[in-house]
Amino acid sequence: MGPAMIVTTAHCEQSGLRPNQGAARVPPGKLGKTLFSLALCFVLGPFCQAAQETIANNDCLDCHTDAGNSRKVNGQSVPMAVFPTNKFAKSLHAKLNCVDCHAGIKELIHPSKLPPPTCTGCHDAQPNHEQAAKDYASSIHGTSHQRGASGAANCWDCHGSHDIVPVKQADSPVFKLNLPQTCAKCHSNPGLTTEYQMKYPQAASQYMDSIHGRALLKMGLIVAPSCNDCHGVHDIKLDRDRGSPISHANIATTCGKCHVGVEEIYNKSVHGQLLARDNQNGPVCTTCHTAHQVETPKNGHFKMASDQICGKCHEDRLKHYRDTYHGKAMALGKPSVASDVAACYDCHGHHDILPPSNPASHLSKTNILATCQQCHPGATAGFTGYMPHANPLDKKNYPLLHVVFLGMTGLLVGVFTFFGLHTIVWLWRAVYLFLHDTKKFREA
Repeated sequence: MGPAMIVTTAHCEQSGLRPNQGAARVPPGKLGKTLFSLALCFVLGPFCQAAQETIANNDCLDCHTDAGNSRKVNGQSVPMAVFPTNKFAKSLHAKLNCVDCHAGIKELIHPSKLPPPTCTGCHDAQPNHEQAAKDYASSIHGTSHQRGASGAANCWDCHGSHDIVPVKQADSPVFKLNLPQTCAKCHSNPGLTTEYQMKYPQAASQYMDSIHGRALLKMGLIVAPSCNDCHGVHDIKLDRDRGSPISHANIATTCGKCHVGVEEIYNKSVHGQLLARDNQNGPVCTTCHTAHQVETPKNGHFKMASDQICGKCHEDRLKHYRDTYHGKAMALGKPSVASDVAACYDCHGHHDILPPSNPASHLSKTNILATCQQCHPGATAGFTGYMPHANPLDKKNYPLLHVVFLGMTGLLVGVFTFFGLHTIVWLWRAVYLFLHDTKKFREA
């Protein structure tokens, strides 16, 4: 069998026919060939026309690879960017025609301003593109565009334009190691952060200095979280959106994807139980660890800052903790060195904080001695009577301490008052004698 013949419009014209024109005159002696061509042109006529109208990439490149070309922008002539042919040849879209994405181009000579490229509706249906488009449309980026925010990220802002490569390829802008820099192009741009009033304009630089950023970018630990692990990919939403993975109610679940087991412990704690009751005051992971400035708990700075964090909710406890030995020793410690003094979590626990009435609590009657012995190995049962942040003015909860406080304070005030008055009277007597009886003054 000979090679298959591709029928084009030219074959139709040679046969004396035009596609979709129906019957035509048949030249003598060519009946079989004509009938065959007629059938093919009838079936393939629309495709012949489409092939004739398609703009080939070479036609586009004739202009877009010429460095001498220019275009009008705001009435001024500016050099036209040269198309990156080498990068495009290595991209996922190398086999596509320019007009497959730039659907707004109908003629070779086209306006400068064109509709944005479309990533959906490819000649070969791509389910992942369709789902990504749906997710993007409901994301903060997509809805921002709908509200007229032209600076919000489009597909090509993240994936690249003519140099798109697979996501898992190391030089892809959305490869995990590259993603923080890709997001930072917008989220560290002073113009965009100011224009759109972004809540955390320093998020990118803070992340890169965090324990997560250092693990990923400096150590190459691909298991460390990048931006998309917390915020999502195409469906990024604001933190106040209940469907967002970083909404207050979902943060523990999001962090639990990497920190296996911690979420379960947290859910049983007093903080987790507050969140389960939909109490927005219930602290979550980012309340203590922050969102983008996560540091190791072994850091001395974290230990000192932890008391401040706890004090945002437990202000009265923090105030009286600072009056104790623990609090004063912590305040006098070096910021960069973990002080060998108890912070809040040393006694109460970390993710497993429970009320002292709970037998599993670090401060329950059965566990409190072991908790104290972590720092004070020789502690006895009597040692556990220490009250680390008691309020001496609280007569109801600390009656004995309150009585002792009043007695000691009264004694102190009484002594100073008595001897203060005594000193004043003695001074008055000395001045009087000096002025009226110098002999007796000298004797005194």
